Amino acid sequence: MRAMRRTDRKLSAGETEEILVKGEYGVLSTVCEDGTPYGVPISYAYSASGRVIYMHCSADGGQKIDNLRLSGKACLTVVSDTELMPEKFATKYWSAMVLGTVQIIEDKEEKQEGIEAVLRKYAPMFEEKGLKYIENSIDKIHILKLRVETAEGKARKR
Repeated sequence: MRAMRRTDRKLSAGETEEILVKGEYGVLSTVCEDGTPYGVPISYAYSASGRVIYMHCSADGGQKIDNLRLSGKACLTVVSDTELMPEKFATKYWSAMVLGTVQIIEDKEEKQEGIEAVLRKYAPMFEEKGLKYIENSIDKIHILKLRVETAEGKARKR
């Protein structure tokens, strides 16, 4: 991949990781069989210890799953803390881009671990209720695991 052009906006590994931890959603990009790019907003949870990102989706599948079965290569982009600056024809932002390989988790324990990570991120105050919900729906979802191969952050801070 080409090196970042605006190196003055490059973030440290720690700042990049912070974006991945606190980001509300990301856009997962894959490639269709005919070469068409495909990006879809997705909820996710980042595990710094394993350098993996867990995501969930319906077990019914769809274009994202079709694409991942063809090639697990994917890109997840997260943007946070945006602020329009119309007088400068610009936008303040913090962003992270992750490249890696996505796999559909088959192992029941790891699948449970992944969906619990998503639950703790988005609904920590409803963990008990969420665990019951997961118990009843775990067979109706896929858990995707993106292994972080590279992660870069970029920001316009002012």
